Amino acid sequence: MIDLQHALDLYTATWTDKDPARRSDLVAELYSPTADYATAGNFYTGDGGIDTAVTRNWDAFIAKGFTFEITDTAAAHHGAVRLPWRMLAPDGVTVAAAGMQFLIFDGNARVRTDHQFITQAPPA
Repeated sequence: MIDLQHALDLYTATWTDKDPARRSDLVAELYSPTADYATAGNFYTGDGGIDTAVTRNWDAFIAKGFTFEITDTAAAHHGAVRLPWRMLAPDGVTVAAAGMQFLIFDGNARVRTDHQFITQAPPA
């Protein structure tokens, strides 16, 4: 069974922590070693691939002052989690992007697959 709050806290920390080494450690804690992360335009696999995706996201958005927040109640059942989110611009008010993550966990409570669905594209 998934501890939803722990999973959400760990997911958020993984994608937003300021320390690159800590982010890598969090990727290894959250994702299974053979996990996949897919967006509409990219596919990453394994700790190294997902660490690359996390770093690219951090460099493109978090380092520039964007923040992320969960926008609705996350839901979980049968090893899957639906996580709606939005990204706020550095002003903390303007919604710069929105979407949803769909996570499938393995039997060890680690993410096996992470699919991102964008409902509002981020700025170019």
